[in-house]
Amino acid sequence: MGRNFITYFDQHYLPKGLAMLRSLLRHNPDSEIYVVCCDDRTMDVVMDEDRNHVVPISLAVVEKYDKALAVSKTNRTWVEYLWTLTPTVMLWAIDNICSMLAPIAYVDADLYFFASLDPLYTEVGNAVAAVIPHRWTPRHAVRLKPNGIYNVSWTYAQNSFAAMRFLTEWRNLCIDWCYSSGEHGVGEQGHLDQLVPKYKIHEVKHLGANLAPWSQEQYQYWKEGNNLIIDNYPLLFYHFHEFKHMDNGTVITRTGYSLNEAVVSHIYLPYENEIREVCDELAKS
Repeated sequence: MGRNFITYFDQHYLPKGLAMLRSLLRHNPDSEIYVVCCDDRTMDVVMDEDRNHVVPISLAVVEKYDKALAVSKTNRTWVEYLWTLTPTVMLWAIDNICSMLAPIAYVDADLYFFASLDPLYTEVGNAVAAVIPHRWTPRHAVRLKPNGIYNVSWTYAQNSFAAMRFLTEWRNLCIDWCYSSGEHGVGEQGHLDQLVPKYKIHEVKHLGANLAPWSQEQYQYWKEGNNLIIDNYPLLFYHFHEFKHMDNGTVITRTGYSLNEAVVSHIYLPYENEIREVCDELAKS
């Protein structure tokens, strides 16, 4: 079953973004992925990706769709502006590219997929929208609480009036406030704390969806065939928060969190190999 996804990134995230796209299509080959390209270099590169499944969209197209973005662009940093885009690109997708009743899911550029997303979509079922909690490792929970309950990593919405109401209010809140710190938490995700209960949004239970540095310390891991299992849940995708690399793909830092050995060997090493391959391609382009 084909599914619609939308993401955005600029040239600084190109290796991560391409690794994300390729891993998503590797395990979910019928997907349609729309990439809002935030500069010309990104547009040029993404245009050469799988043209049957990856569609580049100019940032200017989204900014024309939502003219209030132009004002917000002048009163926040570039990174904060990119966070502001999240609900707007989802609205744009529903208005412009989703067929009748087809849902959309936003995906962060620093995700990496290890399996089909069928279990995630089975869980979500007929929910109007769905989000994933951070699931902090308990010893980090107090320190990280200001980041909000939810992480936008993978955020899902139906093509419905109810979902549009949720996305529109989220968009309005982000236009008004989307910064790296303050009373509403961090970026666009801080607003979800109030919107999830208000709109009865589904909170994803699957622990293999959006495993992340901040959550991975608390779980037990084992292998079943080629699958890494996290407390009885197969790994679907990992969030490479804080991961930094040089232009040639050499790792600068994985994360500031202590990593489980299974996470390093079965998650980080394959990702690092793909990042090096992508960086090598980009150097030749």
